Amino acid sequence: MATESAAQQLLAFAKKRAGTCKTWIDLPNAVYGIGGKFGELMPTRSERAAFVETPEFRQIADLTAALPRERVAPPRGAQL
Repeated sequence: MATESAAQQLLAFAKKRAGTCKTWIDLPNAVYGIGGKFGELMPTRSERAAFVETPEFRQIADLTAALPRERVAPPRGAQL
């Protein structure tokens, strides 16, 4: 059995995480944000640059696009 590529691992993570996201912004934050899975699985600039050319990148974008777009109100008393 072949080992899953980093792109496949990231897609699997995104699919699992998408089920818990309340809005579209939650998924890219979990995947690509500071401390996200993307940086863990693809630590070099060249790996990250190559990833955007993969079908997995497109599939994660599609997962994100399918999530709700409504805005979530900031916590009461939050400064914007």
